[in-house]
This record gives sequence, C-alpha cells and structure tokens, in this order.
Amino acid sequence: MPRFLSKSVVLGFVVLAFTSSLCMAQPEERIVDFSRPGRPTMMIYLWGAVSSPGIWKVESDVDFLELLTAAQVPNIGQSNSQTKEKVFIHVYRGTVSRRNEIYSADVKKMLSEGTAYPALQAGDIVYLETESKQRFGLSTILSGIGAASALVLLIIRIGNV
Repeated sequence: MPRFLSKSVVLGFVVLAFTSSLCMAQPEERIVDFSRPGRPTMMIYLWGAVSSPGIWKVESDVDFLELLTAAQVPNIGQSNSQTKEKVFIHVYRGTVSRRNEIYSADVKKMLSEGTAYPALQAGDIVYLETESKQRFGLSTILSGIGAASALVLLIIRIGNV
C-alpha cells in the first residue's frame, strides 16, 4: 500500500467497490419468495396482470390456485356494472430457444368448470392478461339521451339569442 493512502481510505474504496457490485445484482432483489423454509423450491416467471410480476421462488409442489391467490390477480371476484372483465391465463414451457404454450384458459371458466390445470415446473412462464369490455346497458342509453337533450337545448337557446 502506498504511504500516502491511509487504511481508512483503502477500506472505504473496498467498501465502495463491494457496494457497487451489489448494486449490479438488482434482479435478485425482485425475486418474490413464496415458499416455506426447508422445502424444495423452483423459479418460475409470473408476468402480466398481477401485483408483483417478475421471478417467483415457489415450492416445487405449489398449487396453481395458491399461486394465483398470492399473485393478487386484479378484478377477480369484483364486479362492475359498467365494464365486463375477463382474465386469461397462459402457461409457457420449454427451452430458452423454443417455448410452447401448454395451457390457456379463462380464469373464471377454469374455476367454475373445474378444468385441470398443469403442475408447474421450473422455468415456466405464467402470463395473465385482462380484457375489459364496456357494457352496453340502460345506463349507457340514458347518458346518451341526456347528452343529446343537453345539445338540443343548447341549440334552441343559441337560436333564440
């Protein structure tokens, strides 16, 4: 060590270098751990309409429904009179160079009909997508009539001025 550098300066440099190397390892910080200690685990990828998308560390025998519950899929179990929500789930499996969709279903149909869903494997990609459609009902008709009548009244008032 050169004479003009004190131990604290060198130590500070080592801590700085160590800290910067930790900052580069950010993907590990985004791993969601959904496992109990001592249980065999695997990594899966959870993307789309979930509260915490990213890499999930799950138990090897995790149930699909438990995973969806932990992932907090929005709009499941909630109804809105103005919109119709559908949540679709897709599972992809394969190698890095070639992945195939092995499962696809509407989540509500999957739950109501009791369709069999696949057991997850390490490296699977689970993708959830939501589809929103505006419902056409009485409230839509009444708001259209209200807007049209306001426009007619405006035209009548402008014509009388």
